[in-house]
Amino acid sequence: MKVRLLLDTHKYNTRTPMSNELTAPTTVGVDPINTALVAAGVTSASIEQLAKDYGELAQLTEITSDEQREVVHKAQMAHRDIRVAVVAALKEEREEAVRYQKFVVSEEKRIVGTIEKTELPLKKLKDDWDHKIELKAQEEARQWVEKMNLRKQAAFDIGYYFNGQSYLLDRENGEAPWVLREDQVAGLAMSDEALYALLEAQAAELRMTREIKAEADAKAKEEAEALAAEQRKRDEEAQTKLQEIERREKEMAEKERIAREKQLQEEAAQKAVEAERLRIAQEQEEKEKAQKLLEEQEREKALQASDKEKVLNYGVKVSVLISEIPQLKSAVGTSALTSYEQNLRDLANSLSKLSQEL
Repeated sequence: MKVRLLLDTHKYNTRTPMSNELTAPTTVGVDPINTALVAAGVTSASIEQLAKDYGELAQLTEITSDEQREVVHKAQMAHRDIRVAVVAALKEEREEAVRYQKFVVSEEKRIVGTIEKTELPLKKLKDDWDHKIELKAQEEARQWVEKMNLRKQAAFDIGYYFNGQSYLLDRENGEAPWVLREDQVAGLAMSDEALYALLEAQAAELRMTREIKAEADAKAKEEAEALAAEQRKRDEEAQTKLQEIERREKEMAEKERIAREKQLQEEAAQKAVEAERLRIAQEQEEKEKAQKLLEEQEREKALQASDKEKVLNYGVKVSVLISEIPQLKSAVGTSALTSYEQNLRDLANSLSKLSQEL
């Protein structure tokens, strides 16, 4: 595969034919791009050689070994070095000649694009491999943590506890507790086989100690139960005597209770008779009071009705007086008579309100 560096010179109304070397517009005496690249040690041949040397390598789909990864890395670094040199050389040229700026940028992108056609697959291969290695390391770390948790849980299961510095297991025979250091439990100073064997031996000793203790407790319990049975027998005899005494006391108390209840019943009957007599007398008195109150209310209603009739008749008379007021002509007479008429009308209104209240 040949890499041709084509320079777009349409800005200068010049077409440059395709060739294997860098070219410049015919209006320029010396090709500045080619000069800059040659000065940086980059030629068309060196770029073409990249494709020849690493084209097949870039077609790989994944990395399968550390050695292959190193080869891919070196290939990518070779591309990177040339790419960096091209960018640096053309950047300097672009800064020196403004009129070639767009031209140089275009060539730079095209050349870099040519390089990246093989460099980017190589970089992806390397990155995929590195990611795979990272995932593998994470999984190994996770498995190690899980393994350490299982070791610690095995210790906790038989009764170990952590006091902030070490793992302790109290012994039931009164001796000093067993101690495991953090590095022993974590697998740094003791293998799985050694740890689990130690825990099994300690668990067996605890079981034996508990069995001996259980036998002693059972014997002590049997003796305590025998003593308790003897004590219960004595208590039952004493209870029987006490129950006989209580029975006699209850019989006497029952006789006294019956006598008291009979007396209380007789007293209650007498009180009930007296209460009934007082209730009847009170009811009669209340009936008489209610009848008297009713009669007084009836008399009051009759008197109010009579008063209301009198007030209404008087109001009629006042209305007649108002209607018969003469029509005076003098100012003094008219004023005095008007005041008189107003007084009569106020009186008539007051009588009307009084009749409504009655």
